[in-house]
Amino acid sequence: MSEGVWRVERIDKEEVVDGSGVTLDLSQAGSVSGSTGCNRYTGELDASDGRFRTGKLVTTRRACAPAIAKQEAQFLEALEASVSYGMKAGTGLILKDDRQQTRLVLTEVVSADNAQQLPQDGASRQIIAFHCEGFGIVGVRFLGADTIELSMNGNTSVLPRKVTASGAQYADDNLVFWNKGDEALLRIAKQDYQCQRKENK
Repeated sequence: MSEGVWRVERIDKEEVVDGSGVTLDLSQAGSVSGSTGCNRYTGELDASDGRFRTGKLVTTRRACAPAIAKQEAQFLEALEASVSYGMKAGTGLILKDDRQQTRLVLTEVVSADNAQQLPQDGASRQIIAFHCEGFGIVGVRFLGADTIELSMNGNTSVLPRKVTASGAQYADDNLVFWNKGDEALLRIAKQDYQCQRKENK
């Protein structure tokens, strides 16, 4: 089975809410973790010989918007019900239950090789906080050398890195996060916010 970090595309044949950033992190052997789109989750995992069985999943308890809370419940139920996996052409992962019904369809966003890069670039559980003037606090977590998870206002988004001349820019169709040292720029719907890294206390 391919390790690394995966983005959930469909839950029980339903597309995930745009920008909600539901992820499955398989970069640590024997465990599974990620984002439900609102909360973090962790659990044990047996993914050998075609099996895919998680232990009881533990989540944080942040309040979610109603649509995200509903999706979170559907995702966790589907993940815990999954017992086998299959790979599809390209970088696709399919998880099925004991009736061979497809529960989750995922796309790889960080390969196992990238997830094992240097500590500052590799998959990390550490969340770096930035204060963005006029917006509030934004959390940033590296999922790999070329991907971050951006947390703000109770939601998370997975952003791939873009090639730029200066600094590190991560973006999708709706968000841009441009980081250089302790400073960053957050752009949402063409509105810019200047950000400063918060000191850890």
